[in-house]
Amino acid sequence: MTQIMDRLVVGDTMLMKGPRGRFQYSRNMKKAIGMIAGGTGVTPMYQVAAAILKDPHDTTRISLLFGNLTADDILIKQELDALAEAHPKRFSVYYVLNTPPASWDGGSGFITRDMIQQRLAAPGPLRLPCASCTAP
Repeated sequence: MTQIMDRLVVGDTMLMKGPRGRFQYSRNMKKAIGMIAGGTGVTPMYQVAAAILKDPHDTTRISLLFGNLTADDILIKQELDALAEAHPKRFSVYYVLNTPPASWDGGSGFITRDMIQQRLAAPGPLRLPCASCTAP
């Protein structure tokens, strides 16, 4: 999204949508929540995950697929890694880069159906299969 906005000049217009839907979370309402984010879309996902993980009585598992162009584009990586380290049974993050460096051990290219199926909880009554926040 920021790349699109960066190309705008004074006087240009851009149509916006959102936020759409209303998500009300309560402790343990789901066993698992899957999240997909791209670029700056990670910030609301981080806020939700941090709030859930702050509650020691909440056992919800959160999985985040986070796509970026390059490793340098990954926002709040230290904060996400700290959540994963502090809550290894409740929070996981998988980084996907369009242009990964040679030593990259995360995903490469775009977030795919296989990545979603392998890394996010399968849909079900006790699972919120996917929340996404990314540019179109």
